[in-house]
Amino acid sequence: MRFVQHIAVVIILTCASVVSAQWKQLATFNSQIVSIYFQSDEGHDGIGFVGTANGKVWRTTDFGTTWTQTITTTPFPTFLSGRITSFTFKDSLIGWFSALEQSSNPCVYKTIDGGLSWLADTLYGNGTSIT
Repeated sequence: MRFVQHIAVVIILTCASVVSAQWKQLATFNSQIVSIYFQSDEGHDGIGFVGTANGKVWRTTDFGTTWTQTITTTPFPTFLSGRITSFTFKDSLIGWFSALEQSSNPCVYKTIDGGLSWLADTLYGNGTSIT
């Protein structure tokens, strides 16, 4: 009976270590992650985006191993500081993200260079999702 209990403990510990080994932290960001998007187009499957609660957009080209903050331009005197709520892309170059500004103004930003830079497109909608 003790032998069976010992085997059961070994199996549980082995399974627990296998399960915990499935996830690996690749990066940390300066704010809470609110949205994640990876392109699924042929030849662009390693390109992804993270939107944070403080209005920052981060881009990866290597499946999330490294991340670079992108440029976000607003027509207003302040920078984007609200939550990035969702991303969508028409193709590998043209895409949008929605954001909810600190003042609760919803807005949409557009890229035409694959997410290297973003420009405020318009103010409309409810700011929660564009997908």
